[in-house]
Amino acid sequence: THEYVHLALSETIGPVDLPTWLNEGTATYFEFLLNVSGERANAAKHPLYRSIGLAESAAKSGGLLPLNGLESQDDWNNQTKEEQVDLQYAQSYMAVRYLASTYGNTAPIDIMKRVGTGATLSEAFVEIVGVQYPTFEERFTRWLQSWEDPKRSLASQYTRSLNDLMSAKASIG
Repeated sequence: THEYVHLALSETIGPVDLPTWLNEGTATYFEFLLNVSGERANAAKHPLYRSIGLAESAAKSGGLLPLNGLESQDDWNNQTKEEQVDLQYAQSYMAVRYLASTYGNTAPIDIMKRVGTGATLSEAFVEIVGVQYPTFEERFTRWLQSWEDPKRSLASQYTRSLNDLMSAKASIG
C-alpha cells in the first residue's frame, strides 16, 4: 500500500521533488488507514500504535525532528541510525494525520499538487491551509504533545469502569 501511494502521487503530481516528510507521511498515512480497515487489520495495528507512540514520546520529550530537516530525500536517505529512521516515518505520519484531520482529508495531497505546479512549500501551506509553514509545525507539535487516541481513551474509560466494579465486588466480599 505504501509504495502504491508513492506511485499514485508520482502519477498525479508528476516528476517533482516533493518534501520527503510530506510524501512519506502521506504514504504511511494511507498505508495505515487502508490496512487497519482491511481484512488483516490486527496485523497493521501493532506498527500503527508503535509509530504513534514513538512520535508522541518524541514530542513530549522535545525530541521531534525539525520538519524542514525532513524535506530533502537525500538527507532522509542518508540517515543511518535505525531509531532516527523510525522517528522520521512516525513523525511524518503524525504530521500528515494532523494536517488531514485539522485542515481536511485532501490537504496533504493539495499541498503536494501545489508544490508540483511550482509553489514553494511555504507558499503551498499558506494557499491551501491558510497558515505559515512554521505555524503549522508549532501547532502540530502542541497537538502531538497533548494527543490522545480516541480509541485508547474509550478503552481506558471502559477499563476504569471495570476496575471500579471489580473493586466494589471485592469490598463486598
